[in-house]
Amino acid sequence: MRKKNRMKLKKAEEILAREKQRQRNVFLNIATALTLTTLIGLSIIALAPVRKNNTVSSDLESESK
Repeated sequence: MRKKNRMKLKKAEEILAREKQRQRNVFLNIATALTLTTLIGLSIIALAPVRKNNTVSSDLESESK
């Protein structure tokens, strides 16, 4: 009987360990997605004035020609 209980306990511990690992993976995936989204957003914000200035200056150049 004790051997059966030990086997059940071992199986339960394995299931728990897998579930914890799955939760860690989900957390890491969410954290990675948020980080990438933030970096892309900041890049767009940082580049927006440059693009705007380039557009304005190329418009001015074409008008002056």
